Amino acid sequence: MTASRLEQSLGYTFHDRALLLTALTHRSYSSPHNERLEFLGDAILNAVIARCLFERYPMLPEGDLSRLRANLVRHAGFDAAAAVVMRVYESVLDQLTPDQGIKDAKTRLQEHLQGMRLALPKYTLAATEGEAHAQQFKVVCVIEAFKIHTEGAGRTAVLPSKWPPNEHW
Repeated sequence: MTASRLEQSLGYTFHDRALLLTALTHRSYSSPHNERLEFLGDAILNAVIARCLFERYPMLPEGDLSRLRANLVRHAGFDAAAAVVMRVYESVLDQLTPDQGIKDAKTRLQEHLQGMRLALPKYTLAATEGEAHAQQFKVVCVIEAFKIHTEGAGRTAVLPSKWPPNEHW
């Protein structure tokens, strides 16, 4: 199959023709070849298929899911998978602003306070609820310089390497 026929069948025109040719070149034929791209593509394809199977078959054990995934990805190709992923994410990528949303709220707060030469907030784990696989954490945040005492809850709690429960870290 030629590069042009591949583009036609995928419904996608590659902007970097050299990268496309590299992706289509086996190492036994020439260099540069597609092994590094194949490594990346295999990982992406495995992750996409694994999630799909995980959600579609919630009661299937891990071993069966692994065998199904292995069988499916042997028949799917990187270019086809990349085209699907790009079609799904293209509108989201077009709306991205590189300086927006890169850092989480906790990091932005701490950097803001450090920029003002103020002490970092003190965090206290107030409660942990729920099953181990779906825990909900309640955390108290105190910013002494502004006399702020607030609470938040979520599915994750970033804890330092040494932390006793219900104490400051």
